[in-house]
Amino acid sequence: MEVNCTDMIKNFIKTALAIIVGAGFLVSCSDDDAPVTVAQGRAADATVSVSVRFNLPSTKAGDPGTGHPEFDQGWSTLAFYFVYSDGVVLTRTVTRDEFVSVNTFSVYEGDVTAYVAAFPAGHQVADGTLSRDEVTGMTTTPFAEAGVAGSEAMRDYMLGFFSGVSREMHVSIEQENEINVQLDRLVAKVDLQWDVQPGIDDNAFVSAAVSDITFKGCQSGYVFPDVAPGMAASAVEDLVTLDGRVSARNGRAYFYTFPGAGCGFQFDVSFGGGNLDGTTSSYDATFAGRLDGDEWHKVNMTVRGTNVAVDGEPVSITLSPTSR
Repeated sequence: MEVNCTDMIKNFIKTALAIIVGAGFLVSCSDDDAPVTVAQGRAADATVSVSVRFNLPSTKAGDPGTGHPEFDQGWSTLAFYFVYSDGVVLTRTVTRDEFVSVNTFSVYEGDVTAYVAAFPAGHQVADGTLSRDEVTGMTTTPFAEAGVAGSEAMRDYMLGFFSGVSREMHVSIEQENEINVQLDRLVAKVDLQWDVQPGIDDNAFVSAAVSDITFKGCQSGYVFPDVAPGMAASAVEDLVTLDGRVSARNGRAYFYTFPGAGCGFQFDVSFGGGNLDGTTSSYDATFAGRLDGDEWHKVNMTVRGTNVAVDGEPVSITLSPTSR
């Protein structure tokens, strides 16, 4: 089989707009509770205003004729981890309904970095007394533990994770303190589109079907990947199998993965008519490098025929990403 695969990465960070829609995309969050006592006996008698901006894509990358979930935030809880230079961590959480009416958190004086994350329903949010290592090594809750099953539920769950880390700043009791954080989506999108028309035009076959498209990736990831202690939080595994057929001659299917190496997809091609009638071959396409969050990997595949022996299937294909 001759398969031409071209991989195009469109980094959402580069193509994204700072979209502001109501209070959902540019938000100020607060905690109006009275000052609380934290570790080392210090009182949280300073205040800080935190503005959060969600970095969302400016280009629709979804399957034709369906919704485009990349434009939805999908989170239910926003967590703020104020990590001080002495290692003390102050945690604040607000629900999606709560954050609209508040704008200030009670904190205490000192040099602090804000780690902010948006979590979907089902994720087990870490709160209470945490260490710096527990924050930087925090991971997303796997599907089973989150009660997530089925391709659509898995997709929506993965799309609900965002995070960002502020620069370190000094919070003072004697001044107004403001922190701005941009949150980026944690998952990458793998998008496969195929066309069998060239093989029909060349009389190699009368029809062909691409089926059993199984996406391989990581079902969980680090919440703060830029400061995480490892490259991937979980091993690569089969995530979901889709059909993706749009017509008899072309189709498109996509799914998502948390960052990791060895991601890709497997698929079958079955031929009908012509000199390939009754032939079915399996293929295993794997990205050569690590996939990072907030990326779109578009793979265009043209099926012209086959010259690969059935022995040794699935046939391996290596995808080499090209940045744009």
